[in-house]
Amino acid sequence: MLKAEFGVRFRILHVNAKEIRLFQNPFLVDIDEAQPSYQFELAELQNCDVLKDAFKPNSLIDFYAALPNDTEVDERELQTAVSTSLLEPTKGL
Repeated sequence: MLKAEFGVRFRILHVNAKEIRLFQNPFLVDIDEAQPSYQFELAELQNCDVLKDAFKPNSLIDFYAALPNDTEVDERELQTAVSTSLLEPTKGL
């Protein structure tokens, strides 16, 4: 019953799964499958070793806070992605 209720409440997450994954780990996203408005930014991001290294040990909030100011990220999309990542089950439990 609880599982079914969660499925109903969080159905919208499945609809936006690709966009959410884009912000959860932009280094694993296939650039060709991303929206055209994100492709250039993704290419730059995925080719930057400094940012790849910064992404690994930090939380999503710390990583995005470390991005240069000229990097354009839609604030609503970032908030959705970060809040969604908080809903993920904790690893190791």
